[in-house]
Amino acid sequence: MNDPVPEYASTDPNIVAPLVDPRGRPAPEEPPKGHLLDEVRAAFEASWSLGTALRREWDEDNPAWGQCAATAVAFKRLFGGRIMRTTVYDPYQKEIRDDGVFKYKHFFNQDAQGVTVDFTAIQYSRRAEFHVNTREPYLRSLPFGQDVMQRAVKLERRVREHLAKIETTGMMGRLDVYRMIKIDA
Repeated sequence: MNDPVPEYASTDPNIVAPLVDPRGRPAPEEPPKGHLLDEVRAAFEASWSLGTALRREWDEDNPAWGQCAATAVAFKRLFGGRIMRTTVYDPYQKEIRDDGVFKYKHFFNQDAQGVTVDFTAIQYSRRAEFHVNTREPYLRSLPFGQDVMQRAVKLERRVREHLAKIETTGMMGRLDVYRMIKIDA
């Protein structure tokens, strides 16, 4: 049985809004108010650190490095949508495989309308190849291990703090627009 598709208060693709589950399940916490996508991106970028990076290999020169899984999980917990996975081939990254191929699993988000939200693609070089044929929803019920989930919770908390600062300081002429996003089963 398909879940009902919610009505949307805004069709503006630049607005990311709080999670509303059409089945009536509560969000993990009270979701943040509507924010421009650039505000959300800035909050994630400001929140990345050694403690949220894969294998604790954070690089100040490339702060998005190793952040994709935790960022994808934190974004889904905050705003819904689904987690997507693709394969990336990048000849200019630091991780060399035995077969000489620089191959990475990369995670990102997609909202209910299919709009891609990928804040961490910037970790790869401009010559990276994102293999479109491998882009697929990541459908496991608990897709990541304990390490990723702990990093995602830490990242989510920091992002909420950054977004709360924007809400309390306000922005001249900014509207808080809510857009409901359907959660995948």
